[in-house]
Amino acid sequence: MQTKEIHQLENLRAQVFSIGINDVDKLAEAFSGCDGVAHCTGINREIGKQTYQKVHIEGTQNVIDAAKLANVTRVLLISFLNARPNCGSAYHESKWQAEEIVRNSGLDYTVIKKPGSPMALETTCSII
Repeated sequence: MQTKEIHQLENLRAQVFSIGINDVDKLAEAFSGCDGVAHCTGINREIGKQTYQKVHIEGTQNVIDAAKLANVTRVLLISFLNARPNCGSAYHESKWQAEEIVRNSGLDYTVIKKPGSPMALETTCSII
């Protein structure tokens, strides 16, 4: 995140944490006191250790685990419109698996599937 973007968020009274999605305890600490978490992490190609498995699937599980540790009740997930199982695209399948982790988390959730016009929205609660 750029310094200008961080400053704009701080002006909105948002706290900014520079944490990877692999450290559940640090994520839980950052989520502490929050009612909801927006999970927007994603990659569109695999490079080195940044794989769909690590980022989309394991990262989403870590966010859910941290949210539960921090007593967060709602999660917003940014996904992809064509995310679906068994389609032959590792990207689409991994985004679908991330959606399934959120759907089965027991938390209230909203999944925004983009791109699309109009944007597809799936929710079990009002938008955060």
